[in-house]
Amino acid sequence: MMETTPFDLPGDFLASADPGVPIRIPQLACVKEGMLESLAGVRSLMNPFMTDPKAAVQKIRSGWQHHPEALMPLLAGLSLDRYRAADRSHSTFLISLQADLFQTAADSSSMLPNLPRLARYLAAKTQFELAQTQQTGSKAAAQACLQNAARACARDECSTQELAVYYDFAFALKDYELARESIAKWEGREPDNPLVLQKRIELELAAGALGAARDRLDRLLARSPGDSWAIIQNKILTGKIRAMAESVQHP
Repeated sequence: MMETTPFDLPGDFLASADPGVPIRIPQLACVKEGMLESLAGVRSLMNPFMTDPKAAVQKIRSGWQHHPEALMPLLAGLSLDRYRAADRSHSTFLISLQADLFQTAADSSSMLPNLPRLARYLAAKTQFELAQTQQTGSKAAAQACLQNAARACARDECSTQELAVYYDFAFALKDYELARESIAKWEGREPDNPLVLQKRIELELAAGALGAARDRLDRLLARSPGDSWAIIQNKILTGKIRAMAESVQHP
């Protein structure tokens, strides 16, 4: 999978709509109590050797019930990276907890306009990790990942880096329709990017659209006749076309 960093975490999720306008925090007693309870839970997660993450997350969830703001679940999810780094058994429990927090943040409103978008990306990323484990709940995680990717791709705010990651998720999980949607948007912004052309060829071969794969391979080989990747893909395509012809002749 392509390694990308779609977000600059500190810059993106802490950015307000207008730097000149201070962030206003509601002062209703119940809301303030909820935020303080969530904040206490987030703070307790700062030390992975002294805190039960499940208890801390329960506190964050309780506070979120009073004030469903995306910030605290997102911060809690990010804090769990420390627990995961210290978890030598690589337990899926922590990944599931993290994915659930990010999903809560993605589905919540926020005083920071970019935060739910970041949370949706992080939710999809952790759900994809769970889907790759092939353990109980992996199919549900795969479906949740695809749903988040689809919702993100449906909005015009996605960067090309985000589209590339969502393409990778969809392709790996064999949702070729979603993969085609994300790469079409990526291709529309960067039509001359050779990586986009490679990904499109990869997709058409996997989906069985051999004519479309042939057209794009011809274009790539015309541009770079010695491209080793394209030469290998061309051999794969030729083999697929030969197998298809033989199946028609000898059904």
